[in-house]
Amino acid sequence: MSQYTKGNWQAEAVGNEGKYCIHTGDVSLPFAHTFPNRYRRPQLSSEEAEANAHLIAAAPRMAQLLERLVNDGWNANISEEAKEILNTIP
Repeated sequence: MSQYTKGNWQAEAVGNEGKYCIHTGDVSLPFAHTFPNRYRRPQLSSEEAEANAHLIAAAPRMAQLLERLVNDGWNANISEEAKEILNTIP
């Protein structure tokens, strides 16, 4: 599972139109974007675009947590870390 972009992924608003970029700390080098899509039916809202951005940004931590779960089994530390990750997603 070492083929993804390493680092602390962050979701950051771009402007005030509900657009977000996902990057690893260098805003000038985003590797993903989310944005509202008013042409899609049903429309993708700014709130949904924000939630999607934060979900994408949480992916590396979720993958690491899942790997620990598979290797070590469930424990209280994993439970608390999972709650912390879920709280970052609006």
